[in-house]
Amino acid sequence: MIRSSNSRRRSAYSIRKDMTSGMDPITRRHVWDVTENAKKIRAIILTIHSMEEADILSDQIGIMAKGRLRCIRNSIRLSVTLFI
Repeated sequence: MIRSSNSRRRSAYSIRKDMTSGMDPITRRHVWDVTENAKKIRAIILTIHSMEEADILSDQIGIMAKGRLRCIRNSIRLSVTLFI
C-alpha cells in the first residue's frame, strides 16, 4: 500500500505498509533500491516486521506496542538498547 500527501504533485512523504512481504529476493532488492532513491527527495514511513529490512532501509527505527510509540533510534543505538 502506498499513500502520498497529494497524488497530483510530488509529495513530501510516502507511507508504505509491508511493501516486500511475500516477494522473491530479486524483486525485493529492486524495491529496496527504488525506496533508497525515493528517500533522497521525500520522507518515507515504512511499517515492516523484518528487522533486517528495517536496518537496511531506515535512518531511524521506531517501535510501537499497543498503539504507542515506545522508542525511536537508529539501528545501532536500538541494538545496544535492546540487546545489552
